[in-house]
Amino acid sequence: MNATNKAITLSTNLSTLTTDIVKGDRYIRNRWEFLAEGYMSENITAFMLVKPEKGEKSPFEKLHKSIEKAIFESFDDDVKALLKKENKTLSKIDQGTRRYWNQQIGSYFNKIRTHLKNKEEEANNPEAKTRKTKGKKTRMQELHNQLVKIAKGYESADFDVKAYLSKMKEAENVLNNVK
Repeated sequence: MNATNKAITLSTNLSTLTTDIVKGDRYIRNRWEFLAEGYMSENITAFMLVKPEKGEKSPFEKLHKSIEKAIFESFDDDVKALLKKENKTLSKIDQGTRRYWNQQIGSYFNKIRTHLKNKEEEANNPEAKTRKTKGKKTRMQELHNQLVKIAKGYESADFDVKAYLSKMKEAENVLNNVK
């Protein structure tokens, strides 16, 4: 029998691992949201986490340093030791590794800012979270209903072409998985 004709399924162990990883990923996403809520509770905004251009000063520099220190503390001892060393004392390979971990600090910093920005948007626009959590099919059904409602007024004097085209563009974006 040809291997390509044979049905392939996951083993029980791999299926369980997949389930656990997906559950863990959802758990972590919720933790990031919880972290953003913590920042908001201490009156820290996403705007405060915008890094200044090179050479410019930021009034939030101490805040940035404290966040970077907290991120640094999450790394294992080998990474911490590498990051504490002077770059000029390192081999080329270690310099590249050090650069990678510094980029990770920046990446996590930006991830915190992004989650905080999203939480702020949800707080300012209660519809924002609902829109994000609705499935594509549900959102498309709502847009279809809105388009039908607008189109029914086509023959009347109050038909709004701009509203119709706007909803069509929104439907196109949903279809293309654009927010």
